[in-house]
Amino acid sequence: MTLMTVSIVIEVLVVIGFSFLMAPSPRRPALVALPFFKIHLTFAVTTLVGIAWQLASRATPRLRWLHRHTGPYVVLTWSLALITGIYNYVFLYLMGSR
Repeated sequence: MTLMTVSIVIEVLVVIGFSFLMAPSPRRPALVALPFFKIHLTFAVTTLVGIAWQLASRATPRLRWLHRHTGPYVVLTWSLALITGIYNYVFLYLMGSR
């Protein structure tokens, strides 16, 4: 349970860091309008919901039998969010600035 809580804190800090602390680039509206960014955002939000579900299903005795079955799907959405986020950052943001 501690590992899941730590992962939620890290995810929230990353969202806060990218939303409020970093100055947006002039190309930000163009990047946000891309469909691939929306796909990444969907995976990221789904991951946060999945992590919350894993915490709730672990804490609720009646839902524990589902906890084991849904864990791999949470890992899958987290992995897809990570891959699409890396793609967005490297190929769309860094390579697009050249």
